[in-house]
This record gives sequence, structure tokens and C-alpha cells, in this order.
Amino acid sequence: MYRNAATKNFEALLDGQELVAVTILLKKLQAGYLSDYLPITAKQRMGKILQRIGFTCVVGAVEASWKPFDKVWVVHAHLIIGNPKPDQVNELRKLVNSWEIDGGFQCKEVDDDRRSAISYASKFFTYYKVGRYRKFPLRGALLEELALWHSSGSFADHRVMIGGRFKNPWK
Repeated sequence: MYRNAATKNFEALLDGQELVAVTILLKKLQAGYLSDYLPITAKQRMGKILQRIGFTCVVGAVEASWKPFDKVWVVHAHLIIGNPKPDQVNELRKLVNSWEIDGGFQCKEVDDDRRSAISYASKFFTYYKVGRYRKFPLRGALLEELALWHSSGSFADHRVMIGGRFKNPWK
């Protein structure tokens, strides 16, 4: 229900705008250390960076996923940016690339399926191993660590939103 509500809110805010989808890797953490970088910390960091660069319409969410071959958690943000200026995107790319996280910045224009792109940017739960390899559910200590990370705050702690207000679907 939350993801549907977030998607509707985000679609309304982004209506009629050119969209760019961005994924930013914020932090890599060893198993057992995910709680050292809480969602609210990641969200606040993203908000400051995006506002400093001058973006006026951004929606998305902060998420953590497990990379089993590297044995690390990757805290990242999926963002949809409305009407970005090319120099703003380049400035964001340069900043993120200076963090020296491999693959730290990915960007593409959203042309066709706007709803799917916006919905994907609003997700912040991944309970399975992601990537190019076979997917499988997180188990044991990893699933518990992810659950504790998510329970450290509220839905709002994961949501990134600049230029609008989120309408609470439960009111």
C-alpha cells in the first residue's frame, strides 16, 4: 500500500516534467555494520547534496541491498529528478564519482514507462540477493540485520522528496 501511495504522490508531483532516473551508491558496509548508517542519515545526506546542487524536484527512496560476492551491504538511493539541468546532473555525477565507490552513479532518461520508473524509485525493501546472478532470499543474520535497519525509523526516513509534500495514505 505504501508503494502505491508513494507512486501516486510522486506521479502527481512529476506530471509534465522531463525525468531522469538516478541511482547513487552512498555507502558500502560489512555484515553486522548496516545499522552504522541509518536510513535517516542517508536521506539527510542526499537531501543536502541535492539542494546544494539546486535540484527543485526530486523523489525517491533510500534502500540497502546485500552483495554476496563482495560480502557487503550497499546503501543506495533510487531517485527520479524532474526537469534537471545538464550541469546539475554533471555536478552530481562528479561529486558521487569522487567518493570512489565503483559504479557509484548511474543515470538514464525516463522516456516510456514513467509509472514503472517512479514506482521503482519509491521502493525501499529488497529481501533477496540482487544483481546478475540467481536471486535467493536473504537468510538468518542478514535478514535480521536488514529488518533491524528498517525498523530503526519510519517510512518517511527512507523517502527522499524535494519540491512537494507527501500525502499520507492512512489519513
